[in-house]
Parts: sequence; C-alpha cells; structure tokens
Amino acid sequence: MQHSLQEDDFLLQMPLFLSTLIFLGVIVASVKFIKDKYLCFALAWFVFSCIILFFCFLSVQRNVLWRNDINIYRDTLKYRPHDPKLHYNLGNAYLRKGLLNTAAKEYLIAIEGNPDYAYALNNLGLVFEKQGDRKAAGQHYEMAITSDPKLDSAKNNLLRFGFTSLAFAQDLYFDHSLYGEVLKKFVSDGKVDYASLRNNSFLLDKYLKAVAELDNHALNSMLRNEKIAFYLNVYNALTLKVIADYYPVKSVKGIPGVWDKVKFYVAGRELTLNQIEHQILRMEFKEPRIHFALVCASRGCPELADEPFNGKDLNERLEREARKFINDKTKVMLDKDNHLLYISSIFKWFSEDFGDIIKFVTRYLPEGDSQFVEEEKPAIKYLNYDWALNE
Repeated sequence: MQHSLQEDDFLLQMPLFLSTLIFLGVIVASVKFIKDKYLCFALAWFVFSCIILFFCFLSVQRNVLWRNDINIYRDTLKYRPHDPKLHYNLGNAYLRKGLLNTAAKEYLIAIEGNPDYAYALNNLGLVFEKQGDRKAAGQHYEMAITSDPKLDSAKNNLLRFGFTSLAFAQDLYFDHSLYGEVLKKFVSDGKVDYASLRNNSFLLDKYLKAVAELDNHALNSMLRNEKIAFYLNVYNALTLKVIADYYPVKSVKGIPGVWDKVKFYVAGRELTLNQIEHQILRMEFKEPRIHFALVCASRGCPELADEPFNGKDLNERLEREARKFINDKTKVMLDKDNHLLYISSIFKWFSEDFGDIIKFVTRYLPEGDSQFVEEEKPAIKYLNYDWALNE
C-alpha cells in the first residue's frame, strides 16, 4: 500500500521557488540603475548561471537522496513526522530489506497514530512470524481482521498458521453474490436462458475467477455447511459456464468429457465436475440431499435454485429442495391403483447415499401418500431420465 509523495514534495519546495523568483526580481530591478549595458548583461548572465547551477545541485542531491524508497520516506517524514501512512510505508521498505526490528518499530509508530490501521497490524504480524513469534503473529493477524474484516491477506495469514478459532471460522465464508446476480438475470422457474448467458457472461466469468483465486487454506478452514454451499454453487455455476460455452447444444451429454475431462480451477486446484460431485461432496460430506441441489443442466435434474446456497440456512434450503423434487410429479409419482411408486433414476444411481429409499422418499411425501407407501409397500419403478437441456 504505497502513497504518492510527488504532490507533497512540490508543496515543500514552493518556498524555494518563490524566494528564487523574488531574488530574480531584485536583480532585474537593480539592473535599471547600472549605466553600462555590457556590465548589466554580464551581471544578469552571472546570476542566471548561478541559479541554474543551484538547481542542478539540488536535483543531484535529491536524486542521491531518493535513490531508494527508504530514503524517500525518511526524508518526507522530516516534514510530516506523525503521518501513520508514511511510517507504514517506511516499515514496508525496511521489511523488504529484511530489517525486521526497524520495520516493526515503524509499524508500531503507525499503529500508535492509527490504532485501527489494519494493514500495519497485518504486516507487524508478518514481522513477528518471520522472527518466530507465532503467538504474537496470530494476535496481530486477528487484530487486523477485527479492524478490517475484508482484509483477505490477514485471514490467509491467520489460517496458514493455524490460529483459526471457532468464532473466526464462523465468520469465514465465500461471497456468492455475483453468482446470485447471474441466477436473477438468466434463470426463471428453473429454466436457463443460455443464449443470453453466452452473450453476457461477464458476471459468471468474474464469479468463477474469484472461485479460482480463493485461497485453499481459507476454503478448508470454513465450517462444514459453508464448504457444502460453496461446492454446490460452484458445481452449478461451472455447469452453466460449460453449457454457455458450447451453446447451442441439445443436451449436456453432447459435450465431450463434460464431467470427467473438462477441468476447472477451484481454489487453486484443477477439478472436474465429477471430482466435485463424487470425490468431494459425496465422499467428504455424506449428505444425500445434495442430489436435489446439484443441477446437471437437464430437465431430469432438480430445478436450478433462484438464489445461491449459503452455510447459515443450508439445512433448511436442502430440506426445501428435497421436498420440492420429491413432490414434482415428473420426478416422483405414486400410482395407487396399480401399487407402483415411480421415482427418479437419481435414487437408483446413488442408492448407497440414500440408504432405505422408501423411507427417505416418504419423509417428504404428503401424509396420505406416505401412509399408503408404508402400509401397501408398492413396487418401485425408475423413471427414464430426461437429458434435454433445462432451457
């Protein structure tokens, strides 16, 4: 965080310029009283040459003085000795040179002048870290975050050193608002306007860029529900991206290697859609209701939610999505006359996730249908999956 000194330097030198102009004025006025024009010219030339040499001397002196950033800030501090920003920048210059004790001194002065100076607190933590004082480093990273909750560098430093407390982790989440804007703009009643998304993918691309650049330590330190919400949103956003890139396409299955070959950057890792779904969401979290939140861009899938998932109300959202899916007659249908229960092929493909499928389904059916299934035990038939695009 550097601050420009050019304007301040100009202001500091203004008295020098003004005094020089006054001096020139005096010389010009005195020339009028000298009769010999050659003597006047010589005197004027001598004075002008002296001024030029004087300014050359000042320039050389300033160039020598400002040859490095340490001298720049030290010199400017002569005029603004109590400026926290200058002390912070001088501390940064010392830190880059490896002068840890001197850097710490400047950061402390900056913090004394501005106790909420998050950048100075964070960088002082870096100094303590380099000096091997892990406890002091963690304390200053936490103080920096308290002063500025959006200071990601302090969060990453804290996470990297394993100082994460439960209270801190509860406040750690990924901002999915850009993805939320994509859903509002291009999704209606679960149907996606892929043609418009293809031509206006700026918001989606910006969101996925943030996903790619997310620090992996920060992601791994999030609470369980925040991580589930993160991967659900990312899976669905990446699916939107790959469909938009290949659009017009009739089905996601028409894209070669869409699930196991096409790779995306997620928090610094290269992952496929299959890896996100099977190796992370299914294997790590053991949460069957994710199957009603993951959308594979097909009509047979659950409808794409109209807002991003988040950790705070994830359980309620997953319950709602499960109930919505199971009460959709195109996904689950009870034929009482023929004692048949038609259910989505999702239950067959991921039967190990659901356990007792009948028991799972009846949790969400209307009371009368649930009672009928439990008492009559109808035969299960799996519906053909509709792979047509969800547009």
